[in-house]
Amino acid sequence: TWHMISAGIAAESFQAQRYLAFTNVAGQTIIANRQEIENMMANERSYPITVSYHPPKVFEGMIPEEIPGYEIQRTFLRFIKNACTDVNYEIYNVKHKHQRRTFERYLLYLEDHYHQCDDHLEDAMNGWELYMRYPFMTGSMGLIDKTGPNLTKVLRGEADVLEFLFGG
Repeated sequence: TWHMISAGIAAESFQAQRYLAFTNVAGQTIIANRQEIENMMANERSYPITVSYHPPKVFEGMIPEEIPGYEIQRTFLRFIKNACTDVNYEIYNVKHKHQRRTFERYLLYLEDHYHQCDDHLEDAMNGWELYMRYPFMTGSMGLIDKTGPNLTKVLRGEADVLEFLFGG
C-alpha cells in the first residue's frame, strides 16, 4: 500500500482485477480473472509469484485527478455503444435524418476511442457505479442520466429526446 500511495495511486479507487498481472514460476501470466488467480496462489508449485502493474494504455502518464473525467467519458461512450448495438450499427434503423447524422458522429466517437485508447468499454461503469466510486460527481451527469438509457428509443424514433430532458 505504501508503494501505491507514493506512486499517487489511491487505494480506494484501484481496481486490482484490471491492472495487476500475476506470473508464476513457470511463466504463466493471469490478468483480470479472479478465480484463476486464486487457483494459482493455492498451488504450491506456482511460487514464487511475481505481481506487476499493467495500466491500460490510456492511463499511461495520466495524473490521478484526471481519472474521474476519463471515467465519465467512458460512461457516456458506453451509453452510445449500447444504443448503437441495439440498432445493430445500421444507419437505416435510425429513423430521422438529423438523428442519422448524430448516429454517424457516434460511430466516429466510438471508433476514435477504440483506436486511441485501445478500450472497447466492456468494463465501463454505468451512472450509478460511477457515482458510487466518485460520490462528488453525483448529479454531474443529470442530463445523461435521463437520456443515456433511452438513447435507443430516441434513435429509433420511438421517443423525442426532449421528453426525457424536460418531461412529457
